[in-house]
Amino acid sequence: MSIWLALWILVSAILLGFLAWTLVVLFKQKSVWKAFAEKHKLRFKPNAIMESPEIDGSIDGYKVSCFTGEHVSTDMRGFRKLTAIEVNLQSSLPIEGALASGGMVAFVKQFNFRAEIFPEHEKWNKSYIATGSNRAVLEAYLTDARLDAITKLMRINNCWVVLFFRQDRMLLRIDTTNPLISQENIEKLVTSMVKAAKTLELAEGEGRVLKAKEAQTVKSDAAVALDNDDEVKAAGGLELEDDDSAPKAGDDQNSSDEDVEDSVEPEKPSTKKS
Repeated sequence: MSIWLALWILVSAILLGFLAWTLVVLFKQKSVWKAFAEKHKLRFKPNAIMESPEIDGSIDGYKVSCFTGEHVSTDMRGFRKLTAIEVNLQSSLPIEGALASGGMVAFVKQFNFRAEIFPEHEKWNKSYIATGSNRAVLEAYLTDARLDAITKLMRINNCWVVLFFRQDRMLLRIDTTNPLISQENIEKLVTSMVKAAKTLELAEGEGRVLKAKEAQTVKSDAAVALDNDDEVKAAGGLELEDDDSAPKAGDDQNSSDEDVEDSVEPEKPSTKKS
């Protein structure tokens, strides 16, 4: 047997083994997800044989979706598939922003939100990000209870977490490398997300308070900007006064001409004696 034939057999065996393992995982995933959907009365979509299934529906009043999402690899040369779970919250913040961990941090940075804070919380990691369009509102929203809830999710192994709020919508999402082929795993993860969503919701009347805080901040920023504008105008006025007091080019010329005329007296006519 030649070396090339041996290599071909080895590569073929590896590819066939990978294909077999992928099929086993997919069939197991479809079976587990279908059982989970039936238990919680969710819609189940098996998709094609070589595609991951999908789930969507409502759990405890929250819209929940499970599917496989694609992310650009770190070297920007390809994509990696991760299991994604989304929970839509029922309330919304008056500002735009996000909290994120893992690979979701780079996604959030693309939006270039105006303010970024570092919450003073014992479980908040410096690799996480908390950013939004208004610092005061973001700080007021992130209570200790909410930080406890979101950091508990962020500390789950092999999970990327993002809480995104924009355009009257709040979305809690987890992406994980775990295909969730265990009934216990998918049950535990979804239950944890729904529980966290309840804590992350706004309390009754809190939305109005945060909206008022946002308006107050905007008004304060506008007042500061107006003061700065007035200072600039005042400085500009002083410069104009100095310019007016300076002699003009034409005036300099006229005065110098007059001085010359005064210094040169007209010659008296000479008288000749005859």
